[in-house]
Amino acid sequence: MKSVLLLLLGAWFSSISVTEYVDGLEPLLTTNRDVYLSGPRTPEKQRAALEYFDQQWAWLRSPQGCGSRLLGSAGAACLADRSRDGRWPWEVYYRDPIVNGHF
Repeated sequence: MKSVLLLLLGAWFSSISVTEYVDGLEPLLTTNRDVYLSGPRTPEKQRAALEYFDQQWAWLRSPQGCGSRLLGSAGAACLADRSRDGRWPWEVYYRDPIVNGHF
């Protein structure tokens, strides 16, 4: 019984953590993209916007983000869903427009 309770609590915690990670990060990536696209598109600003996306994406994949083994399947789903081929491909939404200069 104790192990079942721990398993359920672990799954609940994983789901909450993953949701908090993506709900906190996605608006920042949206702003980064939109600020770059709305202003003068200099190579320096493009480099800064891409670097910001890459840093945030690396964090999400890290053990401090969805890459944590403690998150188990919730962490794996978080990353798979936001990969280039996932349900919500963050690279396509938030990086590619910076590279290509348009949505």
